[in-house]
Amino acid sequence: MNLQFSKYLIFLFIVFFPFVSFGTNDLDTQPWIIIFAIIFFKDIISKKIYINILIYTALILLVIQLFGLFTYFGVAWFYLIRGISAYFIFAIVYIFQKKNLTNNFIRYENYIFIFNYIYLGVAVLQTVISPFLFNYLVNVRTSESRGVTSLTPEPTMFGIFLIFVCLIYSILYNESNKSKIKKLVILNIIFIVFFAKSATASLYLLLAGIFWFIINIKAIVFFSLSLFSAFFYFFSNFLTSFLEGSRISYIFNLLFTGEILSLVSKDKSIQDRLLANLFPFKASFNNYFLPGGFYLEKTLSPIDLNLYDVYFNKFHTGSIIMSLWGSLIAEQGFIFIFIFIFFSLYLLKNFLLIDKIIGKRVFFIYLNIVFLGFTSFTISFPLLAFMLATLPILKIRLLK
Repeated sequence: MNLQFSKYLIFLFIVFFPFVSFGTNDLDTQPWIIIFAIIFFKDIISKKIYINILIYTALILLVIQLFGLFTYFGVAWFYLIRGISAYFIFAIVYIFQKKNLTNNFIRYENYIFIFNYIYLGVAVLQTVISPFLFNYLVNVRTSESRGVTSLTPEPTMFGIFLIFVCLIYSILYNESNKSKIKKLVILNIIFIVFFAKSATASLYLLLAGIFWFIINIKAIVFFSLSLFSAFFYFFSNFLTSFLEGSRISYIFNLLFTGEILSLVSKDKSIQDRLLANLFPFKASFNNYFLPGGFYLEKTLSPIDLNLYDVYFNKFHTGSIIMSLWGSLIAEQGFIFIFIFIFFSLYLLKNFLLIDKIIGKRVFFIYLNIVFLGFTSFTISFPLLAFMLATLPILKIRLLK
């Protein structure tokens, strides 16, 4: 086993187990990526393109914080370090995965399969023994009435993690063991619904299915849609009875009885998801889309005191906005608009015109990222950068 292979194996472990703290702290996303980058700094700056990515990241952070100083002139070191680290985690994961694709250190698909099985195995043990079985490894937030978390902090994050793994499989499908990928995707779907029992992840899973259906639509669309609707109706009835007493059953019942407003008013988790996007967009709009910096409890609270009080005091203390798009619009303001346009063009322009099948697959991934961005993960979630760095494999291998 050579040195590069060992480095990349450590990197993969850190990326796919981002919440494992080994009991060292109570943070969700761990600082292992930053520590890894410090130890192997030469690898991160081994090419000009990688140095440029770090420089652009630093410049964006500098501009964001300078604008934030107009509202609050001071230094809150913890929030500043946490905010900067999130962006550098994204940049480091992107750089190192891109470096592996360029140099072909190892075929990493088999390791992802192993990591996937570990997550599923832990979920089974938590279901059979106790949801808090691995509390010494991860800061777990769940209860007996909710689903299990595996090696993530909460059931919703477990579900979102498995969805991201499935999206990565869609990139690797033509280059790896297709039968194994199909089996793992089916297993992941089963675990999202019956083990994580996350209403949010299950709804996004349904949304992903609709996206896939629409993108691959054919002449028999009406017939297929009818079958799908009938299947979903009967499956949902089975689901609500099988999971009777759980949150996911409760939410599906409210949905099918048309009590949407009741669902929003009664379910704290859904309120959390809505406010994680409503508050930062509204506050940023009131602030003329100027960047709020990384001291959001200082810079945004004067903008909209009611929203501030409802969101930060009742849901997330310490200025944490648990939404990718919500946190970015709050921190970056108008800069976020340009970054989102660049992100969209990067994905769509480079892939849609290459090949019809690959174009559909990339568009499917793009739609999922856009909608998943409203859920409870931020830019520091390493699978996001890993997946974006892995996407070029579709283009590179097609053109060979």
